[in-house]
Amino acid sequence: MKRLGSASFIVLLTLLVGSFGLTACGGASDTPADNGSNGQDTTQENDVCQPACDGKVCGDDGCGGTCGDCTDGQECSAAGLCESTCVPDCGDNVCGDDGCGGSCGLCAGEDEVCEEGACVVPPPTSCQDPSQIDITTLGITHRIHKFGIGGFDPEVDAVCDELTAGNVDADPNTSFPDGVCENGLENALLGIVELAASLAQTDLRVELAKAISDGSVNIITDMQGYANDGTVFTVSLFNAGTEESNTYNEETSEWSECDITTLDSAPCNYLIDPESFTPECNPLVVFADAIVVDGHLTLGGPGTTFVLQLPISALDATLNLSIIDMTLKATVIEDENGVPVQLENGLITGILPEEGIMDIIANLGGSSLPAGFDPSTLIGFLQTYLDIDTDGDGETDALSVGVGLEAIPATITGVK
Repeated sequence: MKRLGSASFIVLLTLLVGSFGLTACGGASDTPADNGSNGQDTTQENDVCQPACDGKVCGDDGCGGTCGDCTDGQECSAAGLCESTCVPDCGDNVCGDDGCGGSCGLCAGEDEVCEEGACVVPPPTSCQDPSQIDITTLGITHRIHKFGIGGFDPEVDAVCDELTAGNVDADPNTSFPDGVCENGLENALLGIVELAASLAQTDLRVELAKAISDGSVNIITDMQGYANDGTVFTVSLFNAGTEESNTYNEETSEWSECDITTLDSAPCNYLIDPESFTPECNPLVVFADAIVVDGHLTLGGPGTTFVLQLPISALDATLNLSIIDMTLKATVIEDENGVPVQLENGLITGILPEEGIMDIIANLGGSSLPAGFDPSTLIGFLQTYLDIDTDGDGETDALSVGVGLEAIPATITGVK
């Protein structure tokens, strides 16, 4: 079994397919019979039994056979349908899982989230006084201008290799998804991409590329005390917005002042998002263990968390995926003065715990989901992609994550 080391987007939905077959009963008799006319023996053929399984997926077919079997946790009703034997148990819970793959309810408040079966408004998590954010203390800043799952170009088939996936469970003998990744690499997001395409006709790779190119997502890296000789330094990550005067034209796919997608235009100007800071206005995501050896940057590891914001137009929502045990690796390109001007071949790996994914889906609400789906249904599909066992109990409870990245210089001019 695989081991796992922060974001949920999941509960298994089993599609039952009844097995239908023809089973003969009775047969021809070889016992002589008197037809009462001339005393001669004749042979009477019995009718062949025809199974009756129309509208049934389980139970007796009327001929000694079966119309199909139910899975564990289900029983066959008198009507020949598989029904759950699980009894929902919500108790005092008004939201969350009912114990049978269903929901105890959804939170109605705009800022409410479900925590332990109760709808609550979480305490402030962002800087309460943005004026306390001092941008003059920032170091060398870059914007991630390429972000991709299975590759940066969504028009090219996704791949699973060392640039798009990692050995998340530290087991060289396990890979996921099967048939896609090998040599110990895991990236369950590749499976999620296919699931989203089939269920919601949404290409997550296209959505992610669009969010990066149109400025919906701007992730800024800040290097403090940068060194390239193996000395440890600090890297912080922020969300940001483009400067208000720099606007994006959806029709022409062009920027009015500075093209944020190319190195030729860098550095463009950005405004830091106060939500990237604690209530005390300190950076929220800080890695004090960054190191560059032979041009290769490494940071993060067990105990680190990174929140990836992923706007999904089909759901009219933004998914905040908390990646735990996050690790970032990249190649650093320096100028003639030893100043980093670009990050290439970058890769974020980590884990999305099942619990966090369930919370995200439960809080989306039915109106945000594709037609015909409720949270419990979607959770059921997603659970099939759990591939990491975080607590060693033999049951997978999280998703492996692999997201590629590249970054170019950026200038922070203020706070949003």
